[in-house]
Amino acid sequence: MKIAYLFFTISILLISACKRDIINNESDFLNQEISNTDTLIYILGSFGDEEGAWIVEQAKNYEISEIARDLNTSEINYFYKANYNFIGLDTVVIRSERGSNGESKNDDIIITTLYINVQ
Repeated sequence: MKIAYLFFTISILLISACKRDIINNESDFLNQEISNTDTLIYILGSFGDEEGAWIVEQAKNYEISEIARDLNTSEINYFYKANYNFIGLDTVVIRSERGSNGESKNDDIIITTLYINVQ
């Protein structure tokens, strides 16, 4: 009986220690329309040194689909250019994290889904 109680107590402690603290977790869904020959530049905003953004789900029909940080302004932008002769809808999902003070993890997480209508 003591072993079962000890196992139960340890299990509860492990489960509660594994909780993830996310203060703000939201999603954005945005529609963008571009010409087949244009490059879309989507500005994600300025980020601190401990903050960032990355592609969670890559677009399917791209020549360029990347995230880049401007080191002078700390602004992060997403760039998209469709494959040659592609016409249609492409989708990319970007995760951005902010809120770190240098000692804690980022607690402001935004998942942005861009629906790119290429004409």
